[in-house]
This record gives sequence, structure tokens and C-alpha cells, in this order.
Amino acid sequence: MKRFSYLFLIMATLTVGFSACDKDDDPTVAARPTITVPTGTTVQVGNETTLAFSVNAPGNVKTITVQASAGTASITNLNDLTGKTSGTVNVAYTAPATAGSQTITLTVNDAQSPSLTATEAATVSVTEAPVVEKPIVEVLNSANGTGTVTWTADNIYILRGFVYVNDGQTLTIEAGTVVKGQPGQGAGASALIIARGGKIMAVGTEENPIIFTAEDDDTEDPDDLAVNARGLWGGLIVLGKAPINHVATQTIIEGIPETEARGIYGGNVADDNSGKLKYISIRHGGTLIGAANEINGLTMGGVGSGTEISYIEVYGNDDDGFEWFGGTVNTSYLASIYNQDDAFDWDFGYRGQNQFWFAYQVPDFAGSDRGMELDGAHSDNLGSDVFSQPTVFNMTLIGTATQLGATPGGAPAIFMTEGNGGFIRNSIITQFRSGINLTDVGAPGKNTRDRLENGELVFSNNIFWSIGAYTTLDQVAEGLAPLATHLTANANTYENPALGGIAVNALNPIPATTGPAYSGLAAYPAAPVNGFTYETVTYKGAFGSNNWLIGWTAADAYGLFE
Repeated sequence: MKRFSYLFLIMATLTVGFSACDKDDDPTVAARPTITVPTGTTVQVGNETTLAFSVNAPGNVKTITVQASAGTASITNLNDLTGKTSGTVNVAYTAPATAGSQTITLTVNDAQSPSLTATEAATVSVTEAPVVEKPIVEVLNSANGTGTVTWTADNIYILRGFVYVNDGQTLTIEAGTVVKGQPGQGAGASALIIARGGKIMAVGTEENPIIFTAEDDDTEDPDDLAVNARGLWGGLIVLGKAPINHVATQTIIEGIPETEARGIYGGNVADDNSGKLKYISIRHGGTLIGAANEINGLTMGGVGSGTEISYIEVYGNDDDGFEWFGGTVNTSYLASIYNQDDAFDWDFGYRGQNQFWFAYQVPDFAGSDRGMELDGAHSDNLGSDVFSQPTVFNMTLIGTATQLGATPGGAPAIFMTEGNGGFIRNSIITQFRSGINLTDVGAPGKNTRDRLENGELVFSNNIFWSIGAYTTLDQVAEGLAPLATHLTANANTYENPALGGIAVNALNPIPATTGPAYSGLAAYPAAPVNGFTYETVTYKGAFGSNNWLIGWTAADAYGLFE
């Protein structure tokens, strides 16, 4: 009996010993790795920080991996730790663009067989970047003008009244600068005016456009103003010395007081240089300064071909988007969006070269008028040999009548009068309540219909579509038989241009590559014209495969695009 008890005791002892020796306690197996995580880590959205994890791996480190719940994480010193029993793992973490709590998970595998693993997660608080209020610089109306000066992106400039860049002065505006105009009408209105002989060098970029807007507009908050808010300040006016159609060869620009001598424009310097404008968004302007007299978004009076103008948006203006009063300036990549009156308006003998124009009017809004209002001459100088005859290639005009079959009889897509001429080619014109209206106003032999007959006015290789309830190209001519004949003879068509979409918040003006926009184009000038070199493209309208309005415009910020 004692022998049996003794044997039982020995077996029980062995059993207890075997049960207690699991893998972690086996003296021949190293302990499982451990990880100590960093705490209290905070980083701003989009910024980078380093997290230090302490690792203890008695069985030697074989692999270490890291994962982030959002943002990106990577180990910067992995080679220093492989094969070691302890050390600090440095993790470079780039926070996402959205604030919130994120986890960075580290996993360590040791070199034993089978390998032992440890996993721990650190919490990182991703915060919004602090809002830094930029200093306000008030710019006052002064007889001395602005002087030759640079406005920088680290300030916000407020126009107090009509601010002039005088003859001989140059205003330079850095990319990313915001210029705001005070509210008010009449004498209390605000605008920036580049006087004849002055210069503006305002060159933004796609990433950092220059913005002109109302004083109440927080450009960091797309929801602070109504998307169609208009008339909250004045606009931008550029004046030069290029020829205009006027009996006096010069005159006072509309939109500013007639008693202001710095408002004179016109002359005989065709290549006059008023500076450079590029990647600029002009928003919520067009305030009233007199009875039925508003300021255009961008007004150009006698501006010469030495001036460079491209990538300009006028958004939510209470008058025309763009208006030329004579001059020879060339332009490209202009956008007139949600404006009250005409999208594009020229007068007084304008003769520039132009490519890639876009207009999108407020759908079903009676205040949005014609796509184009085009006058050839001053009403007192209709017999002059100087008349408007610019060229526009690659324009897309989308009018207010967003519903197909809209009732005809409203504002036309294109209105021409007072001896206007010009050349409109490779363009798309759609969603207007009526077509092309050519009046017979003008001197004998020099009115707009005469220009058409004489070849001084040409529409060629354009697509018309959804004009009123029309179904044929002839109807676009609004009963003018010579125009109907001309449209057919010059390869214009009435067909669906197959744009991606025209609805608000789903606007996609890019035409399908399989549609009519990619065939039947007019040839582009091979050599520069008036100092302007045309881009040879394979599509009609303002857009190919790229929407060049994305990233820098109010239209994009306000969510108009698809």
C-alpha cells in the first residue's frame, strides 16, 4: 500500500510539472515580445509626426509591421531592429485630411519557431489646423492711386471706394491673394480700376488663384453666401490706349463717374500693355452706380494686344460677365458663370483674338440675358471703318433654358447690332430661348447684315442645339433667310453635342469623344494672329477631356460641377 501511494505521488508530481510548462514558461523558449505604445500624440490634418514604440523581444525581432486606420504610416528604422532583443521603433505617420481619432497598430514577430507575436495600437488625435486670421489692409480711394506696390498673399485687401492704379504705376498681386470690395452703391461703390498708362501684374496659379470678391465673403467657407449672390461690390476695370470706335477716339468708361479723368480710355497704340491677368476669380460683383448702370465683372476699355489675359472666371455678377469697349487684347480660357446680364459683350470696335470661352447662365432665371451681345460701333460713329471684328474659336455657351423644348421668344443666344462683324468658329451653343438676332441698325452698307453678306461676319463649324423649341438649323436664323443660308453653307449643324451634363450641381461641359464635337472642325490659323497663337485641338467647344475650371474657380468651390 505504501509503495502504491509513493508511485501515485510521483505520477501526480510529474503531471503537475507538465501542465505548468506551457510555451511561455518553457525555459527553452524565450518569452513573448512586448510593446509599449506612445500616448498623448496629437498632429494636425495633413501633417507628419513620429511615434516611438518600445519593443522587447527576448526571442529576437524577426519582422515588424505597422498599419494606420487612416493616413499613412511607415517604420523608418526597421533594419536597426531586426535580430535585436529590444529597441525603439520609430513610425513616421502622415495624418489624413480629416480630423478625428486614429489608431496606429504595430505588430512584432520574433525569430523563434514557431514565432511568437505581439500587437498593440497607439491612439493619435488628428486635429484641424488652426485658423490664422490674415491682417486686413484697407486700400482707400486716393488721387495718388495705389502707387507701384505689391499686394501679398499673407494679407486681405479691402477696397474702400474706387481704387485706381494711376498712369505710370504698377500694381503686382501675388498668387493666392484675396482682394475684397466694400458693399455700397453709387458713390459708395467699390472697384479696382487700372487707369490708362497703369499696369496690373496679377498672376495666380491653379493651386493659388487670385480672388476678387465681396467684403462679406469668407473664401474659406463655400456656404457663407448664396451661390447666386450678386451685386455685393463693383468689379475689375482695365483701361488702355488701343484704338476704339468713337468720334473723339477716346471716352470715359461706363461704370465709373463721368467726372473722373482716370476713367478715360482709347488711343492709337494697338499693342498697348496694361499688364497680365491669369488665374483670377472675380465673384459676386456688379453693384449699381447709377440708374440701370452696373459694373461688369471684368471691363476692358481700349486694352491693347500687349496685355495678357487668360484663365479668368467671373461668377455671380449683377451685370455682364466680360465686356470689351474697343481695343485689341487677346484672351483665352474665360468663364462667365451665373451672371445677371450677358455672358460676353463687346462694343466700340473690339478686334482681339480669342479661344476657349465658357458661359453657364442661371437655369430658368429671367435675369440672365443673352449669351453674347455684340455691337460693332458707338451709336454716334456707325459709319467709321473701325468696327468690332474679333475672332472666337472654341466657345461653349449654355443658356438659361435648361429644359429641352423651352418656349421660344426670349433672349437670343447671340444678339448683334450697330455694324458688328467677327468670326465665331468651332463652338457649341445650347439651351437658349431663341437663336441669332442680326439687326439692320448701322450706316448704309455697314450694318450687321451687310457684314454677313460681305464676309466680315462668319459663323462656321458650330453646333447649335436646344434653341427654343426649334428642330432645324434654319430656325436658329430667326427668319433671316441670308443667315439661314450662311449657317448651312459654313458647316454649322443643329444636333445634340453630347455634353456630359448641364444640370446644377451636376454640370459636366465635356463632350463625348464619340459625338459631333469631335468632327467637322474649321482649320486653325497656323501662324500667330495679332500676337496670339491658337491651340490646334480636335474638338468643338471650350473643353476637351479636361475641365480647366476645376480647382481654382468659385463654380468648383460651390459644387456646380459633377
